[in-house]
Amino acid sequence: AILERTREIGLMKAIGATDRDVLTVFLIEAGLVGMAGGLSGVGLSLFLQNVINQAVANAPTAEQGGIGLPFDTSQIGGNLVVIPPELTIFAIVLATAVGLGAGLYPALRAARLPPVIALKME
Repeated sequence: AILERTREIGLMKAIGATDRDVLTVFLIEAGLVGMAGGLSGVGLSLFLQNVINQAVANAPTAEQGGIGLPFDTSQIGGNLVVIPPELTIFAIVLATAVGLGAGLYPALRAARLPPVIALKME
């Protein structure tokens, strides 16, 4: 993304952005992309949790001609799949941290790019 946005980086620096400002912009962007991935992953997992639990709840028992489960789901609160809230928070935080980590090197390269070179590159 840095190579595609060199002109933008050069323009930011030409109007007075410091290396720290450029680094901050790119790290915030990387963190938000990671967080969006974490949120979409958590959303998908919660959706699939509900789909599986509904399928289990509506599945015919062995007495009704279905295959049935080898155990009684009422012993586990009626839900086969349960995702703890702590795990969802951890997943979002971890995805954000991975995004920040993955964006650190490109952000450092962008921050160190001289404005004259950045404006000439495109």
